[in-house]
Amino acid sequence: MNLTTVTYHEKVQQEIDKLEEEIRTVVVDPATGKANEKLIAWTMSQGSRDFDEAEALVKEFDKRLIENPHEAFKWAESRNPSKDLMVEAAQKMLIIWGYQQTLTHELVKVTKRYVISDTNLISPAGISPLELVFVKNEVWIEADTIPHSKDLPNGKDLKVFDIQREFSEDRYKNFDV
Repeated sequence: MNLTTVTYHEKVQQEIDKLEEEIRTVVVDPATGKANEKLIAWTMSQGSRDFDEAEALVKEFDKRLIENPHEAFKWAESRNPSKDLMVEAAQKMLIIWGYQQTLTHELVKVTKRYVISDTNLISPAGISPLELVFVKNEVWIEADTIPHSKDLPNGKDLKVFDIQREFSEDRYKNFDV
């Protein structure tokens, strides 16, 4: 793994740790001040944790969701302090899942004007595209000028990305990135 990958993986792992702590905070039952174990188990199971009871709850919820979504949420709410808390925790787990996907990839910080690659550039979860860090594709060539086609790998359908143009702050000024 290169230094860029390690550095950004650490950054993303810190975000995962922060979200997991927020989830633990969310799942405290305000009436008792104690953690709602079923909601914690259900929430953590969304992040591929191994909880037998949570797995059974999730399967039951999924089955009910297919049969009757309205009744499924009523059922889930009866087992948890609030549907809003369950939804908030599930949303955080979805973000964590995206971050965990980032941890599985080699990342590259672009330092040149152009990237020539075999697929689109993917900005990993937890990292702004303006940081110019992307998931490394099979073919990854950086250059300050566009190379002649004879200098590129044969048999590959390649794409050229002008990093200065496509990832400028002006382009993203109206977005929260």
